[in-house]
Amino acid sequence: MDSRRQQTELTTFLVEGYWPGAGAETFSDATRRLGDSVAELRRDGFHVQPVSATLVPSEDAAYWIVDGPSAEIVALAYARAGVAVDRIVGAIELRQSRRGRAVASIGRPARRPGRETRRTR
Repeated sequence: MDSRRQQTELTTFLVEGYWPGAGAETFSDATRRLGDSVAELRRDGFHVQPVSATLVPSEDAAYWIVDGPSAEIVALAYARAGVAVDRIVGAIELRQSRRGRAVASIGRPARRPGRETRRTR
């Protein structure tokens, strides 16, 4: 079995892209393509789940929160979707539980796609 498929621990990642001039239609289309890419990866046995997407037109910035086993798998989802991003970083996100309490979703430090970084603990 492929060792990548054995990874089941999910981490939260913040995905950021610089998108000058992008509007709601462009962002919506990119997010739809990402959903298709994620569905394909899930069929291949990878656990990836988009959580939220935000476009900030005044800042030319697009942000997504994605749960996945690694930054590399999250980057693969964006690459397959043809969606350009500038960085993918482990994140801590507070989500509301069904009971209205904040629940932390914690990410590990991650590397930027295509860049080598030294891992520290």
